[in-house]
Amino acid sequence: MLNEPLVSVVIPVYNVEQFVSECIESVLRQSYRNIQLVLIDDCSTDNSDRICQQYAKQDKRISYSHKIVNGGVCKARNMGINKSKGKYICFMDADDFIAEDYVERYVNLMEKKKVPVIYGQLKYFQDGKYIRRPRRINEGLYSTEDVSAILIDDGTVTGILFGSVCGAIYDLDYIKTNSLLFDEEIKRNEDGLFNLDLLAVCDKFYVTHYDGYCYRQWKDTRIYPTFETDKELDKATDAIRKRHSHLKDFNIQMQRRNVSVIFWNAIKIGNSQDRKMSNCCLLREYLEQSTLDKDYTTVKKRIISIYKRILLFLLYKRKTYLFCLLMMYIYPIMKRFR
Repeated sequence: MLNEPLVSVVIPVYNVEQFVSECIESVLRQSYRNIQLVLIDDCSTDNSDRICQQYAKQDKRISYSHKIVNGGVCKARNMGINKSKGKYICFMDADDFIAEDYVERYVNLMEKKKVPVIYGQLKYFQDGKYIRRPRRINEGLYSTEDVSAILIDDGTVTGILFGSVCGAIYDLDYIKTNSLLFDEEIKRNEDGLFNLDLLAVCDKFYVTHYDGYCYRQWKDTRIYPTFETDKELDKATDAIRKRHSHLKDFNIQMQRRNVSVIFWNAIKIGNSQDRKMSNCCLLREYLEQSTLDKDYTTVKKRIISIYKRILLFLLYKRKTYLFCLLMMYIYPIMKRFR
């Protein structure tokens, strides 16, 4: 253990009492033992704080901080970065969990590849079942230049290529040396924006298809009382435009991003107002004001998942009634086939 580099695992915690124990346990059970677990509780109002305190008393590897006064996940992660002492750093969400060999596999790769970051795969965990995600990029060593034309959006209506900091491992000294932090003004796509900022100063990175990170899906079925376009996505889009216009095919990538934003806003409409068919009028009005007609041609239809292809085509053709019908009855099944 003395020769093993310390790995910091940062987990922001907010009102996840039903899942946080499983998340923490998955870290403590790692085959790789030299771990610093950094728990940042963001002023939880449930039992999350009590649960974290109990674990911190039981295991000296845990560093626990409570109350940021609802600072949000970016501020919590930034606090975690400042408190981290490892050679490497990983991020997790408090409702997720990782395989027992997760840290060991990533450390071995980092020691071998000598890169600032390694990106892996996530797999979804929903209703007791694992759902594997499609691979958007081959395994291997890359430069930012290699993927510059697909970093913002590769045309699969999926968004930023490396859209999550979960399922990845970073060189902590590289992050601190380059003063990389999460933008605390951004509440959506904050992970992807952090990765874009890192790759802007990064010479090489590695991609693995290992999917030991399990992303728990349990909020997708929520019903929105009313619909408003996602202003947080718009803020992230503005930040990308200001900071990363140097990327290849920037305008095409931003068109593809527009399609992604339109798509997710449309799904939000389909899940609003108790899923009444009055959503059709709202959806039609939204589409008429969007840029979908112009930007739809940039989507790589042959390689996107079947459920997205169908739903996007219905939006493009303004089949709003059928779209809303699918959202009510078929979408919960279709979204499993990503």
